[in-house]
Amino acid sequence: MLRKYQEKIKASIHQPVPLRLALIAPFIIEIFAVVGLTGWLSWRNSQKAVNDLATQLRNSVSARIQQYLENYLEKPVLITKINADAFKQGQLSWKNPLALERYLWQQIQLFSTVRSNYFGNKEGGINLITREDDGAIVARITENFPQRITYSLDSQGNRLQRQRIDQNYDARTRPWYKAAIKNNQQSWEIYTFTYGHLGITVSQPAYDSSGIFQGVFAVDLSLSYISDFLRNIKISPNAQTFIIERSGYLIASSDSQPFTVNADGKQKRLLATESPTILIKSATQELNSKFGSLKNVNQAEKFDFGLNNEHLFAQVLPYQDTGGLDWLVVVVVPEKDFMEQINANTRTTIMLCIAALGVAILLGVLTAQWIAQPIQNLVVASTAIACGELNQNIEAASVKELNVLAVSFRQMAGQLQTYFTALEQSKNNLEIRVQERTIELTHALEELQQAQLQLIQSEKMSSLGQLMAGIAHEINNPVGFIHTNLPYTQESLENLLALVKLYQQQFPNPTPEIKQQQEIADLEFLQEDLPKLLASMQVGTERIKQIVLSLRTFSRLDEAAVKAVDLHEGLESALLILEHRLQSQLNRPGIQVIKSYGNLPMIECWAAQINQVFLNILSNGIDAIDSRYAMDTGDANSSDILLVNETDNVSKSDRLLHISIPQITIVTEFVKANFAPNNDEIGNKVVISIADNGIGISEDIKGRLFDPFFTTKPVGKGTGLGLSIAYQIIVEQHGGSLKCNSVIGQGTEFLIEIPVKNSIESSTVQQY
Repeated sequence: MLRKYQEKIKASIHQPVPLRLALIAPFIIEIFAVVGLTGWLSWRNSQKAVNDLATQLRNSVSARIQQYLENYLEKPVLITKINADAFKQGQLSWKNPLALERYLWQQIQLFSTVRSNYFGNKEGGINLITREDDGAIVARITENFPQRITYSLDSQGNRLQRQRIDQNYDARTRPWYKAAIKNNQQSWEIYTFTYGHLGITVSQPAYDSSGIFQGVFAVDLSLSYISDFLRNIKISPNAQTFIIERSGYLIASSDSQPFTVNADGKQKRLLATESPTILIKSATQELNSKFGSLKNVNQAEKFDFGLNNEHLFAQVLPYQDTGGLDWLVVVVVPEKDFMEQINANTRTTIMLCIAALGVAILLGVLTAQWIAQPIQNLVVASTAIACGELNQNIEAASVKELNVLAVSFRQMAGQLQTYFTALEQSKNNLEIRVQERTIELTHALEELQQAQLQLIQSEKMSSLGQLMAGIAHEINNPVGFIHTNLPYTQESLENLLALVKLYQQQFPNPTPEIKQQQEIADLEFLQEDLPKLLASMQVGTERIKQIVLSLRTFSRLDEAAVKAVDLHEGLESALLILEHRLQSQLNRPGIQVIKSYGNLPMIECWAAQINQVFLNILSNGIDAIDSRYAMDTGDANSSDILLVNETDNVSKSDRLLHISIPQITIVTEFVKANFAPNNDEIGNKVVISIADNGIGISEDIKGRLFDPFFTTKPVGKGTGLGLSIAYQIIVEQHGGSLKCNSVIGQGTEFLIEIPVKNSIESSTVQQY
């Protein structure tokens, strides 16, 4: 621009223009233009900036409030659902009040925002754990209906003393109880505390395993936590956020005004249009005016309105859930909170521009003559250096500093070449170091994953072994006592019955009292039934002894070294542990186990780890059959189809099983190595095939089956360690192989090969 301006001056004026004027005049014109344009653009863009900022702020605040509501209200929903599921599974019962009380107390310890956690049974009684205003936790229990007794609790949840007795308390008359029964699902109820604050209750009906209604679980929250959150959101000095119901009643707000009023000695909830806060009241009136009714707000809407000659930005966002909550989140931001700072910045900018203009004119006039020519010389020299001509002879100038700058330019040219060479070398060295460090980190990550996998499995197997051994020990003693005494009991009973029969033969005409007692005791039935009863008890104790023996065989907690074992015993113990899953379920018949056992020699191995492999593979087979039946019956959701990719082109007819009965087939075989001598076991191996006719595994998933922590099961149903651990036990620990063959819709087969003579020393085997 400067060069064009100078050319115009030379073309219009025949005499040369002084350099000082050529430097100062364009600069002054540009400064004036910049100052004017800056002021105009600041004023014009401030409005657009405010609108954009207000929109972003409203969206951000609304999103934060919605996220907080979801997190805050999710806890009571989860608690009631967990409690109802525990009731259905038989883990809880209101007929065991102390256990139920302890369970509710433990839950309230985990959630500091929960005010009360309780259960109202179908007879009107209640088991309630609540957090008082001072933070103390008390229990309110129905012991002699309809009396409700309040106990203080110590830090361990134990009762200390009675505090008071409430007469005529019936949980069935409470709104939360009625709402759960009416809706037959989780329901919300808002109520007023005695001190004027608002609370909210989520309730859910509970049923036992037979589907019979037992009562209602409920959890109380204080809505003051929501108001506290709204107050802590930093928006602007005069902004307001509040939450209302579709009916217009206030739920929470960012101000400190109450949500209830005293009417005739009772606390009455406050409508938003009656709020003493002018922004809340005006925004609610604007919503009713704009949409006709709060019920017509179905999505996030932005709206502006005026109040006392002031422009306000507002946004309303509906918040709903499946339990019946239907709220509106409203954010109101005054425009003045943004404009004050923007106007101040605009004024400051204009003043600075004017000051800069004056200073520039003064300094330009004083220094133009001294700087023009030396600068031109330096420009020419620097351009040549930039083109690679480093040897430049800059003429001396009348300014000392410019002479120093010329010397620096010459020195710079030589240093640049040195720096360029060093920089290139540093770049190459850095690339090498990065590659080496990447390899080290990759190895470290692999070692960390392996250590984590080993630690998790070690703790798991230790706990499982101790649990099984403990159960077997505790059950074996009483069962052994019963089993040992049953033959003596049977012998004594036979002698007693023979004696009674002899009495009947010797005294055929007993007294009336004896006849009456014979009719009451039904002597003939006892003589026939008691031997059968003892025989049944004998069979039952035999069954328990078999289960105990299987638990010991599976855990093998006391066998810490490699030793020769019978693999068939491990298979049978795993099947016995999984027997309850093999039985018929609601959506499928019982799973048929087909065994084809070969004549296997004793195998040197870690018995407990091999048993774990059998258990994992059999359990996965049952899961695959369950998933197949869930698909076929139409009960499957996205988490039921565990091993089929969405991209697999498999129709429902292809997924149907070849036979109508679900089956797991186990085949064992001894394979002698061709090169092994007749009397040498090295090279001989056993092959165990475990196949199911479940849903099958897709090819892309099959390639990742043995990766640590890889699982296709939903959260809470698997860690992804089962097959990875199985692979390490068979391949790395025992020197065998583990392979998987599968066809979608037909089933999966796992082939396990284990050498008869383990070549790995026990001292080098990694424990899992």
